[in-house]
Amino acid sequence: MVQTSALAVSRHRVELYPDVSAYTNWQQKATDLQLLINKTRFVVSDFLEVNATEQERNEGWDLGDYLVR
Repeated sequence: MVQTSALAVSRHRVELYPDVSAYTNWQQKATDLQLLINKTRFVVSDFLEVNATEQERNEGWDLGDYLVR
């Protein structure tokens, strides 16, 4: 399954939107994935990290929470 998924994103730009407070972990994951899947660029968005309120951080918001509000 991982191999099939890797082929699907190969040679593409993949944007990741981690949950609030997960930005640093996802930066590392993106780096690891980029080494595994040649010619694929993984970009981690800091939108939630930069824009989240203290309450949103405490509630562990993700992109879906922002999209439905």
